[in-house]
Amino acid sequence: MSPRHHRDAMLIIRNTQLQVFGEQQSTQFIDAVFSHLERCFPGKLETLGEARARDVIRRGIDRAKGHGFTTQRLVCRFIDLTLVLGVEFDRDLHWAVEILQRRDLTADERMQSLFQAGIQHLNAGRAS
Repeated sequence: MSPRHHRDAMLIIRNTQLQVFGEQQSTQFIDAVFSHLERCFPGKLETLGEARARDVIRRGIDRAKGHGFTTQRLVCRFIDLTLVLGVEFDRDLHWAVEILQRRDLTADERMQSLFQAGIQHLNAGRAS
């Protein structure tokens, strides 16, 4: 094959192939998050059951992205918070809503603030 012919060769990826690739990645990520939750929150996962836990993960991914958390690390941390604080913590807890609305902070800074505030929230609940 001549160099010119090689440069003109084009890889064609159809939309259905991209969709399948995206679904495989999504399934792998959900599996990875599920394994992480099994290690870190075994009691909560046992209470939820696998099907419900996977649903919480899928919804958590969508909600995290809606708040501008797009890296796998940040999405996973958002799901951690969801499991500990409740599936609608980002709507129900006024301090979480305030942090999530702060556009003067990067996504990393907002997540760090959420974690710190979440720890304070949990500690305050234990103290009462």
